[in-house]
Amino acid sequence: MPRLYLLFAILLIPWTMYLGATLPTHTVAHHYRAAWVGFDLVLLLVLARIGWRAARRDPHVVLTATVGATMLCIDAWFDVMTAPAGEGRTESLLLAVLVELPVAVLCALLARGGLLSLLARAEQAADPTADPSAEQAGR
Repeated sequence: MPRLYLLFAILLIPWTMYLGATLPTHTVAHHYRAAWVGFDLVLLLVLARIGWRAARRDPHVVLTATVGATMLCIDAWFDVMTAPAGEGRTESLLLAVLVELPVAVLCALLARGGLLSLLARAEQAADPTADPSAEQAGR
């Protein structure tokens, strides 16, 4: 299975080069508003789900927070890259730097913390003689 993903990555190289050479530098998107509103609605749901899972200490928060971090980075990228020059670009950059990327980092830290917690539980389950208080002191 890992080789399949490597193959996909390799196949993406010529496709990306093709797009770079053939896509127009300017285009009109007929569903631009729907695309952004739809993306932000999904992001809203993901962020709400992160909060709900974190409050319940649900281990699935690791996956949801990873999705949230990824979506926020994508949102920042496309906001900046599709913004018009001038005030629009400045506004997008400020939003990316001051809001979207810091919240993405918080999501990533939550995912990392949850993953470390899951790994610690798995190690403890594998070795029931381990002292959990000694592990806590090491953090």
